[in-house]
Amino acid sequence: MKKFNYTAKNENGDFVSGEIDTINESSAAKILITKKLYPIEIKDIEKGELSFEKVPFFKGVSRKKKAVAIRQLATLINAGLPITQSLETMAKESTDTKLKDVFNDVLHEVEGGSSLAQAFSKHPEIFSNLDISLVTAGEKSGTLDKVLKRMATQMEKETQLISKVRGAMVYPAIILVVVVGVVVLMLVYVLPKLTVLYQDFKGQLPIATRIMIMISDFLKNFWWGIALALVSFVWGARYFIKTPSGRKVWDLTKLKIPGFKILLMKIYLARFTRTLGTLVGSGVSVLDSLKITADSVGNVIYKEDVLKTSSEIRGGGSLSNSLANSKLFPSVVAQMIRVGEQTGEIDNMLDSLANYYEEEVDNAIKSLSTLIEPFIIIFMGLVVGGILIAIMTPIYNISQVIFKK
Repeated sequence: MKKFNYTAKNENGDFVSGEIDTINESSAAKILITKKLYPIEIKDIEKGELSFEKVPFFKGVSRKKKAVAIRQLATLINAGLPITQSLETMAKESTDTKLKDVFNDVLHEVEGGSSLAQAFSKHPEIFSNLDISLVTAGEKSGTLDKVLKRMATQMEKETQLISKVRGAMVYPAIILVVVVGVVVLMLVYVLPKLTVLYQDFKGQLPIATRIMIMISDFLKNFWWGIALALVSFVWGARYFIKTPSGRKVWDLTKLKIPGFKILLMKIYLARFTRTLGTLVGSGVSVLDSLKITADSVGNVIYKEDVLKTSSEIRGGGSLSNSLANSKLFPSVVAQMIRVGEQTGEIDNMLDSLANYYEEEVDNAIKSLSTLIEPFIIIFMGLVVGGILIAIMTPIYNISQVIFKK
């Protein structure tokens, strides 16, 4: 037996590390996978060398490809093909190497007597608890094809939501990089060449110019310290956010950022209603659905609130009343769920709410982008203009002195 240090990702996407006793690296990777941990690095303590395990589970699959595959599987089953033949077709027709391997493995598991949910659970890097719960409910109710279609819709909606948010951040990110690049270029290359000219200037340089020269000298002499400080800060921040207390502080902070607070709340509400509606509509109990949904929202503050709601329901309360008492859920959510409880169509009401909040997210992103653009342009103009003024003012003063002479 050997000792190995490992770094892995859990189902929430957080990094975890620890020590494991086993025969070799391959065995260590398999043990981690059975614990629903996705191995990233495995280190032999005795050798002191890093070994990146090349197991077939090392690479994940994008939500988009996964959604397409699940919808294709649902279509095959709905067409009347047996589950084994459907899986065999998926394994043959899949163009993604990872998906091909996964479906082949799932096929062998099902042929060996396992249920589809059990076979999917052997691949936690591909199928989440939400996916497993949905498939289990579909198999029990005999509506596997419908449940798989719901799964595909859920993935597609989540992909669209993430894509919209990322798309909205692209423009500000590009502008920020350009501004930082221009500032560094001026301070590191342009200003030092003009410093010699400034030295011949008889008189005191403007304070803005002196500050720029000090910053320029600092960047040239201590760039390595700045780089080290930035790397340390990023590493420390990421490490802190991975801790339970750090994650809670970060998630709470996000909900207090002006301008982004409303957008983030709508994103969490869209996830909550879409996931809960999918689970309940697939036949999963409300209590189990809430537990799974709590992990899928993506915010610890919302997770604690949803779990609190689950406890109240277990104690005899209703979902609508519990959400009505929450500060994180608008009254419209509780009202529509109350109507769903009275009519027996909670899943339809949740789907309607999900569609509504997804539209609200789209509108909020467009509004935020419209508001951010002028502020970014003004900021860039002030920064670059300020540097240019600091650089050009002494030159102008020198030319005035020369002209008088």
